[in-house]
Amino acid sequence: MKCGVCAKGCDKCANEYECLECKAPFVAVNGYCTNCKKGTYFDTVEKKCMPCLVNCLECQDGNSCDLCRYSSLFNPVEKTCPCPQKEYLIDGACKSCPSNCVSCKGPTECKKCNSPYILKEGMCTQPCKKGYMYDQFMRSCISCINDCDACSTFDTCDKCSEGFYFDKGIHGCIQVKEL
Repeated sequence: MKCGVCAKGCDKCANEYECLECKAPFVAVNGYCTNCKKGTYFDTVEKKCMPCLVNCLECQDGNSCDLCRYSSLFNPVEKTCPCPQKEYLIDGACKSCPSNCVSCKGPTECKKCNSPYILKEGMCTQPCKKGYMYDQFMRSCISCINDCDACSTFDTCDKCSEGFYFDKGIHGCIQVKEL
């Protein structure tokens, strides 16, 4: 255009609204010059830089991602960048899961816990006391068989109390007899 003013950052334009070549560090995006920062894209409707999806460093629009902050998390099918382990997504940002929680759906709902914690009603809690196990169906700690310190099912024993051994024949702990 010979007798007009080009838009900011434009070196050569077709008219006052459409840029053909941009001045550095600007780049042409659909006829506009932009210098959007990492994690943003130029919105041609809003005519300004808008944020990419959460954890996204490079994108063409606000619905998909081309490069994730954590490359190992990139989902090529959905072109998204989910939150890393021990974090959940809320209001467009990744937030930390509750303590002792490996994965969660939100600030009050764990899906998996760090060992030795157990999942009880969406929260990670201390394991049951010695001689008890957590029953997922009953949602409570239930007693192991007699003289058993640790069990994974109610009718067997993983570790008998001191001075006892597990007898497979009777599925129980038997006191060691002194000679």
